[in-house]
Amino acid sequence: MKKLIVFVLLAICLGVTFEFKNAKMPIFSLPAQEVCFVDDSSYAEKFDVETVQCGDLIFNFCSLNQASKNIDKVKDFEAIQFYFSSTSAEEILKNMKAKIISEENVDGIQIVNAYTPFFAKSVSLNNKKVNLQIASKDGLVIAGLPMILTGY
Repeated sequence: MKKLIVFVLLAICLGVTFEFKNAKMPIFSLPAQEVCFVDDSSYAEKFDVETVQCGDLIFNFCSLNQASKNIDKVKDFEAIQFYFSSTSAEEILKNMKAKIISEENVDGIQIVNAYTPFFAKSVSLNNKKVNLQIASKDGLVIAGLPMILTGY
């Protein structure tokens, strides 16, 4: 009987974890002006995007609405970036339930590296997982998952 109870509790915990990891990212509920999928291919045939190629990477820019509607079509992107003018870094961190790993100020740009349970890909920074980077200056904020690849 104890084994059955432990098994059921474990199954519930795993189910909750799976559902939490695969829930739609809450960052899509914030008012981003633009979204950019960074990948090695163009998304122009999948949905309405403007593309810019830089080396091996293609930056697929679209509206938040387009990104939200089409996120299931582009599961294996290198990174995704959100551009905000009315949302603070603190709001993004709270929205994404992120834990701050490090903070720094570079040439007047406030950079926050954090970890969120809503995005599976991560990079290592000082032996800690990071999958959310936020840069802000003068009211403009860029959030990148797992990192910002377009520059600040």
